[in-house]
Amino acid sequence: MTELPDKVAIFCESCKQESSLSSIHRHQGACASCKNSTWHIQATYMARQETADGTTLALNAIGLSILSSTGVTIGGPLPVEKKPINGFDIHEVSGDILRDIADPTVNPTVKLNAFIELKRNEQFQLHRQKMEQHGQECIQCGMLYVLNDEKPWTLVGTCSKVCCASRYGVSDYAMVEDQVIAKSQTILPEVRQRQRDSQHIHVQCADCKHHFNLAKMYGGVYRKCPACGAKVLVPVS
Repeated sequence: MTELPDKVAIFCESCKQESSLSSIHRHQGACASCKNSTWHIQATYMARQETADGTTLALNAIGLSILSSTGVTIGGPLPVEKKPINGFDIHEVSGDILRDIADPTVNPTVKLNAFIELKRNEQFQLHRQKMEQHGQECIQCGMLYVLNDEKPWTLVGTCSKVCCASRYGVSDYAMVEDQVIAKSQTILPEVRQRQRDSQHIHVQCADCKHHFNLAKMYGGVYRKCPACGAKVLVPVS
C-alpha cells in the first residue's frame, strides 16, 4: 500500500471539533477547545471520474479541439470530477503522537501520511491473519475468502460470482444462480456448525471427565465445570 490520501481531517475525540496540525502543535497535542488530548484521524481516498460527453471523448481520441457555440473549447484536457471511494479512520490517537507529527522541523504532512500508511498496513496485516485463520481457499483461483450465508457462491467453494461461473463452465453467474443457491442450502447447516465449532473451545473436566464447550474468550483462564463445579483451566485453543 503506497496510495496517499486525498484529504485528511483531524477531529478531537471528545468535542468532535476539527483541528489542524499547526493548532495541535501550538497547544502541545491538546485540543484548543476542550483540552482533550486524544484524536481521530479521518483519511479519504478519491477516484477520478470522467465527465466529458461522447463528442469530447472522440475529439480527444484524435487530438483535436473545437470551439463550441457558447465560446467554450471542446476537446483538449478532459474535465474530471473526483469522488470519494474509500475512507480510513484511526481512533484514539494520543496527543503526544500528533504533537510529534505536527512538529514543523520535518514536514508534518509527510509524517502524517506516513503514520496513516503505517496504520493501514497494520490493519491489512491483521485482516490477513484473520483470513488465514478463518478463511478458506477458492477452489477456482486460490484466493482466501470468508464464508458468508448471504453469498451462496462462497458456500460452494468460490470467492466471487466470476469464479463461481467459471467453476460451473459458464460465462455469467446468473446462468447458474438457481443451481448454486439450491446446492448452498444443502451445505448451509454444515457450514454453520463449523462456524460455531470454530468459535468455541472443547474442555474436559479433570475431576469428573465431563465434556463441555466454552467461548474462545475464556482460553487460558479457570472456569467451573457445569457438572461438578471443579475449577478447570480452559485451553488457549
